[in-house]
Parts: sequence; C-alpha cells; structure tokens
Amino acid sequence: PRRRRDACIRLLGTTLVGLYLSQIIVTKITEQLVPLAMNRYQRWAESRGKEFKGREFSHAELELMLTPTDPDLFHVTIMTSNVVEFGYVTLFVFAFPLAPLLSWFNGILSLRSTCHVLMYRQQRVIPHAADGIGSFNTVFDVIAKISVVTNAALVVFAANLSKLSHRSPKTKMWVFIVIQYILFTVQMMIDLAVPDELESVKIQRKRGDLFRKTIHAGKFQYDRPEEDFDEQDHKELGRKATVQPVELHDLDDEYVPPSGGDVA
Repeated sequence: PRRRRDACIRLLGTTLVGLYLSQIIVTKITEQLVPLAMNRYQRWAESRGKEFKGREFSHAELELMLTPTDPDLFHVTIMTSNVVEFGYVTLFVFAFPLAPLLSWFNGILSLRSTCHVLMYRQQRVIPHAADGIGSFNTVFDVIAKISVVTNAALVVFAANLSKLSHRSPKTKMWVFIVIQYILFTVQMMIDLAVPDELESVKIQRKRGDLFRKTIHAGKFQYDRPEEDFDEQDHKELGRKATVQPVELHDLDDEYVPPSGGDVA
C-alpha cells in the first residue's frame, strides 16, 4: 500500500507538471501569434487594394490595421487564465510543491507578454476605472476553500505518513476533518487581518467621489484666503485674483467662458 500511495502522489505531481507547463506554453504562443497573424493578414489584404498598391504604409495606417481590443472580452480572457493557473497552484499543491514558484515566474512572463500585446499587437483601449475584479473574486475564494479539502485528503488518505498509515479509517476521517477546520480557521484569520483595500486607497477613492459630486452640483470653488496674497502676488497679477465657480458642461463645443475673473 505504501508503494501504491507514493506512486499515486508521484503520478499526480508529474501529471500536474505536464498539464501546467503545456497550458503556459500554449497560452503564451496563442496570445502572441494570433494577433500577429491577424495583423499580417490585414496588411496583406490592404496592400492588394488600389489605394495602397506600390507604396509603404504610414505609421498611423499600420496602427489602424491592428486588431481592435474588446475590453470586456480581454478582461474575461485574462481572468479566466488566472483562475485556471490558481487552480493548478492550490488544488494539489501537496503533490506539486513547486507550483507556486513556477506560478511566480509565469506571472513575470505573463505581465510582459500581456503588455507587449496591448502595446504592439492590438489597438490600445481607453482605460476605465474599476471597483474590483467582480465575480472572479468569489471564484478565487471558492477554489481556495476547495483546495483545503483536496490537500487535506491527499495528506490523510494518499500520502505515505507513518503516523497515519496504520490508523483505522474512522481515525483518518477525524484527522481529515480536524485538518480542514484548522486550515479554514487560518484562512478566515488571514482574511480578517489583511484588508481588501489599503487605507490610502480608500482615502483617494472617497476624495475622488467627493470631487465628482461637488463638480456635478456646480459648487466647486477655489477659495484662497485673502491673507495668502502678498504684495508681490498683486504686482505680478496686476489686480486682485478672483475666482469663479467651476461648471460642468455636457458638450465642450457649447461651452462659453465666463466674462471677467479667472476660473479656478
């Protein structure tokens, strides 16, 4: 039985290494080659037209031929890949302890690969603020909890541990349950101890919300105290500095600057 258990763990670890490495290689090749092939085909198709025949493309034309980027689809694709990698790292980490280290190297490679695709392989997208990763946060939490069960089962039932190999199935089941509750408790303590958002980020977020609400209400005004202006300021300005409330206009073309005074 001990040899069978050792063989089972080795087989599981070897399978995970093969699947994980193949997933990394296929993902990186696909991420780079698919946009490159589409770009090359677009250039070839445009070069056959009468307008571009016999001349080189300008830099703006080359950027226009890049593959458009769908922000939502791009986000889902990247996060789905991260979920799969997180599963490889956590679900059977007892059988493949080097998975976190391999994931760290893959993260460095993925960061540069994704940035290269966004900069040179696809059209750049307009950045938008986001409150978080959405429902993927729940997915990661569920996988983390499932990994507790799978790794506890590997330790108790599949590993060749001398202190557990001769125990009865009932004893092993109780050990399995105790290990789960201990790990769940550690997870909960870490979740409570580590904040989801830094205090400095919360302050900046609240400041931005207040600033937007104040501008939309048309009440923003830079009230610089009169005592802050010295004689040198008045000489440089040539007059007393005045302020006007900032107004938010729907269309810039219809904006008419206020007469007199400086907009602060």
